[in-house]
Amino acid sequence: MTTSSDDPWKKSVDDRWAAKGLNDYITLVKIFEQAKAAAKDGNTLAQLVVGNMYSQGQGVIQDYAEAVRWYKLAAEQGCEDAQSALGNLYRDGQGVVKDVAEALRWFKLAAEQGSTSAQFELGDMYRSGKDVPNDNTQAAQWYKLAAEQGNTSALVILGAMFEYGQGIEENLTEALKWYKLAAAKNNLDAQYQLAQIYRYRRNFSQDFAEAARWYKLAAEQGHADSQFNIGMMYWDGKGVLQDYLLAHMWLHLSAANGNKNALEKCGLIAHEMTIDQIETAQKMAEKYQV
Repeated sequence: MTTSSDDPWKKSVDDRWAAKGLNDYITLVKIFEQAKAAAKDGNTLAQLVVGNMYSQGQGVIQDYAEAVRWYKLAAEQGCEDAQSALGNLYRDGQGVVKDVAEALRWFKLAAEQGSTSAQFELGDMYRSGKDVPNDNTQAAQWYKLAAEQGNTSALVILGAMFEYGQGIEENLTEALKWYKLAAAKNNLDAQYQLAQIYRYRRNFSQDFAEAARWYKLAAEQGHADSQFNIGMMYWDGKGVLQDYLLAHMWLHLSAANGNKNALEKCGLIAHEMTIDQIETAQKMAEKYQV
């Protein structure tokens, strides 16, 4: 199987994505033609590239049936990315008749080779109970494999499954571990969930200062619920020094980002502030507004 890092088609894959970013259709067409020629000669990575380009309509008219054909050629040579792509197409009935059993077969072949995307898709299928019977135990096993390879979405979901005991024994220490790994990748939902645990889990690790720290990290990047909660903490003086200016600023930002509770609280705290203070808080909020 020719998919190593020194394969000439590795550069074509990189070029293809660069071209997509530049919307360079001529380059895409050229890459497609070159890839198809190599794919016909049995080059596995070229077959994957052709499948991707048919699937996404890049450099060629979108054609899922053709995507399936080329993915199968690569998949049968052991290409995990092609196997995972086939799993998606069979699950969704794109280019083929929908076939959940076949989707599972391809996903599992890819997952067993270490494909994080396939592992994650299997976790999602078993967790959602869509197309297959709900099985949170199997879901947790597949998510864990993906999480151990650094898949951010899997890290967050596995954290939640440990937090709430879904398909796995409830374990807040483990939940914190997986959330923190996701938070270190700057995942806002993970940062928010960490704050929630530190703020509300009284019998475990309640720590208002740590909760405020995680809320603030997510809030500074536009997470509306985190903005609301850090605003309330500044209003109440929990985990941070009480500061009406910062409370109003964060509540104002949260309201602007669609949090309806924040709009109400913003009005209430305004009754405890002077007009100058409110104007100052609104000017402070401009720093975080796009």
